[in-house]
Amino acid sequence: MYFFNRKEPKVSKALDDLLERAGRTRIVSVEEMDQITDKILDLSYAELKPFEAGYQSALCSHISGGFDLDVNKVRNCTLRELITLISYEPGVNFFRYKGADYLQMERRFLPCAYSCVGLVQELQQAKATNPWIQQFMLIDFSEYVDHMAHMEKSEAKQIIDSFYVYKDFMMKHYSVDAGLGDYRVIQTVMQNLMSKARRNWLCGCESIVEYKKTVEDATRIITEFFMISMRAAYVKNDRAAFAEIIKKCSFRPDRDMNFVDYKDCYEKSVPVGCHM
Repeated sequence: MYFFNRKEPKVSKALDDLLERAGRTRIVSVEEMDQITDKILDLSYAELKPFEAGYQSALCSHISGGFDLDVNKVRNCTLRELITLISYEPGVNFFRYKGADYLQMERRFLPCAYSCVGLVQELQQAKATNPWIQQFMLIDFSEYVDHMAHMEKSEAKQIIDSFYVYKDFMMKHYSVDAGLGDYRVIQTVMQNLMSKARRNWLCGCESIVEYKKTVEDATRIITEFFMISMRAAYVKNDRAAFAEIIKKCSFRPDRDMNFVDYKDCYEKSVPVGCHM
């Protein structure tokens, strides 16, 4: 439970509104979706308080190590900036999986998967202490996807396709209809997906092939949620923004950007027909 001192001048109307909405179970207003999403994207990674979660900021270390950045500077990046960095991970050798399956899988999906799953974990843990993340978790998932598709028409087909992959996944694993008319908030969606993406294989209960497919499918949906839907609709990153973040967080401000192969990255310039 959160207590806000209403006599304190720093308490904004937005936080008062959060208190008034605290009893609701889902959010469907597009205006509120926009407000809440912008608020959480403007949070710094440090504001998620990752060190209080009992582990040493694996996501931050992974991103800073892969791009050769100062981890302390990356820690102060906003979530919008982190998602921008993640969207360019496919262009950096560090993030590319070296296994035999790599060329058979989507070259854009796999390098970003670890970071996107890590981001969900961070948001789930930060929900206990951050009222804006609490509200984000109550957004109706299907309404949110539909809204993002209308916001970003150039990638609308990719966004909607990603949602229907989730619908099929839910019907297979939970025997429920996760269609557009169904109430299923982001918190429930992410809990369901994470339960599949991070579970262990039980020998003798299912084939290793089926286990692998389930984990990959759940991870793919999480990755597409951030890299296709949210990135296109709210982050709106481009190479200039990416270069600015790299130089801001780098040990060398004059760093050359030629270390990135952009052809597999998530960018606005990627044509609609080039779906994953």
